[in-house]
Amino acid sequence: MVSEIDKNDELKLDMFFKYCNDNSELVDEKIIKFYKDKADEFNKLKNTNRKINKALYSYERRNDAFEEGDYNLDEMYFTYQDYETLFLRNQALNDATINVRRKLIKDKILKIHKKVYLTLNKENIHCHWRPENITSLIRPCEFNFGRVGWVGVRYGKHKDEIDILNTGSEKDEELGFQKHSCLQFCITSSGFEISLFHAVRRDAVDRKFIHGNINSLKSKILKELYRLKGEGLEWIIHDNVEDKDYIFEIDNQKSEDFISFYKKYDKEGRESYLAYYLEPDDDNLKDLNSASKVVIEKVKILLPLYNLLAFRVK
Repeated sequence: MVSEIDKNDELKLDMFFKYCNDNSELVDEKIIKFYKDKADEFNKLKNTNRKINKALYSYERRNDAFEEGDYNLDEMYFTYQDYETLFLRNQALNDATINVRRKLIKDKILKIHKKVYLTLNKENIHCHWRPENITSLIRPCEFNFGRVGWVGVRYGKHKDEIDILNTGSEKDEELGFQKHSCLQFCITSSGFEISLFHAVRRDAVDRKFIHGNINSLKSKILKELYRLKGEGLEWIIHDNVEDKDYIFEIDNQKSEDFISFYKKYDKEGRESYLAYYLEPDDDNLKDLNSASKVVIEKVKILLPLYNLLAFRVK
């Protein structure tokens, strides 16, 4: 079908071609020679632009936990894109694209949960009673300090235990599931962690319990620490204000020194946890089955110490 144009459009078309004619030049041998003679300069300019773009790209990613080429994650359960989603530059974002990527991570974490929970629940540890709260939050908000730097699942006290411990408290003074110590697994920006998470920054129930009973529990705690030697565990106390970690290496330091370490560094305002860390390309993260297996194995190893350090309702 042929369409006719009106006089206005015809005039615009004429103006366009007149502009092209007035501002263009016929490509002849002289112009071709000019560009050939300048080829080296043009290539240098192109390389300079490439270096500038690379520098800008690298600056944007200066705080990334690792680069894509550092690990071969093509066949792993968690991909480079999963870890990248949790990199510092993405943690505070809250747009549709990043939230879709976080949801993909959450789904992978929930698949592990479904594989391990029947086994772990028999050990009297429980996930959050609300299905929507089984995993940690995947949107930035006040509860995660405006950043999503990890996604995981916590196992700890039953709702009935927490309700009993809150008996007598006003509604706004009740301490929820996240204020109690737990056993958890999670993907972070730099790898995968399975941990005994002893205390959040503020109002941690079991921190108060241990600080009040650490001397009477000392021999039992040391016995558990001796048992955990060789498992590659570190007790980490993180100060967010100082951006500093205080670390006690279970394998390499004397168990007897842990009590003084804990008393000195574990305090209100700091996170405190015992962690087992896996690199992104660890064989245990090859697929859903291997990841689930290592979660069960390590949680069971940590369980006796968890039960000792957590105030449980018998």
